[in-house]
Amino acid sequence: MDHKTSNHFLPLIAAMSPAELEREIEQPSKLLMQQAQHGRSRIDVAYAPFDHVNSDARIVIVGITPGRQQMGNALRECYEHLRAGAAPQEALAAAKVFASFSGPMRSNLVAMLDDIGVHRLVGLDSSARLWADRSDLAHFTSALRYPVFVEGKNY
Repeated sequence: MDHKTSNHFLPLIAAMSPAELEREIEQPSKLLMQQAQHGRSRIDVAYAPFDHVNSDARIVIVGITPGRQQMGNALRECYEHLRAGAAPQEALAAAKVFASFSGPMRSNLVAMLDDIGVHRLVGLDSSARLWADRSDLAHFTSALRYPVFVEGKNY
């Protein structure tokens, strides 16, 4: 894990008000990591707490990049843990499991994983448990770790 990145952003997240956090989710400024122009398109990379690495995982599930919904879910979960006094590592781990592939895509992903028998490979009755009581078995990641937006829309 890149501790330097999370060490920079976690105090900013913890210090925000709920309204500031929601504004950052909609239009990152404090959480904006990089901005570039490609042709006529603006590309933004924003921080979201997807830094945790589960090195004991038996399965790795890889996406392309988190979208705004996953970013918001990760930031809100991390924020709640930090404000409740959780250690940074605990907040990062909880946020990653909670937000990875969250929203409608998760139920579709679970159905696909179950259809091909992934749950049986790791001894579960359903792959849905990878995001619940058996998150210890999975590492969730993306080719682009942090959310990428083109002209403010999901990549």
